[in-house]
Amino acid sequence: MNSWTIQIVELNVSDLELMKQFYTQNIGLKVLHETSDKVILGVDTPLLSLYKIDSKTRSNTADLYHFALLVPTQQVLGEILLALYQKGLLSGASDHGYSEALYLNDPEGNGIEIYCDKNIDQWDIKDDGRIVGITEEIDAQHLLSLAKEPFTSLPEGTKMGHVHLMVHDLKETQAFYEDLGFDLKLDYGGRAKFFARGLYHHHLGANTWHGQLPVRSENQLGVRSVHLHIKEAQPQTLTDPSGIILKINLG
Repeated sequence: MNSWTIQIVELNVSDLELMKQFYTQNIGLKVLHETSDKVILGVDTPLLSLYKIDSKTRSNTADLYHFALLVPTQQVLGEILLALYQKGLLSGASDHGYSEALYLNDPEGNGIEIYCDKNIDQWDIKDDGRIVGITEEIDAQHLLSLAKEPFTSLPEGTKMGHVHLMVHDLKETQAFYEDLGFDLKLDYGGRAKFFARGLYHHHLGANTWHGQLPVRSENQLGVRSVHLHIKEAQPQTLTDPSGIILKINLG
């Protein structure tokens, strides 16, 4: 296993069956394990866990902005683009300079990004280690021209590439994640910051685009926890300044 990975994102959901169907039929994840109140989804490894809770209302607090599934090729991304467009699920698509990304929401409002990285020689890497991104119109026609087969499932090698959070306070968030070994890769107008461990554009995004949201509490709809693998770290559970739970090197 790599020295650093995001392993699993856990979500608290209201309608477990609806969410399972959405993620298997539209996103192409497979059910790896299932009980009456939990579904684990993935490809060759677990990537997303859904937990049923007794809540129907989503609170306006710090939460997930989106989780991002990294697919291995542009061909796969083109096939997903076609499928999402035909189903009317696509809410956005952008060329970020270092990646091409598709955006949508699940039935309970959790943000999803599906993306493919460009070759590293196309990234705008500065001398100080910053990696500058852009937001431009994606070349949809090129991606669609690469599509060869109808999309049914995510291929082996699909990973949880990054997570992007809506946070309570950016300054506190930066200090917390830098203590965990993340480096600031980009400050986007003082309202969003992007962090990574090692040479990557971002493993973690954090924004206050919706204002300084209240700190999150447990047992709310939305993000439940994020599992991280950090080779040199001791197994532990931490809570970041926004109330988001991180499980480090825990099963």
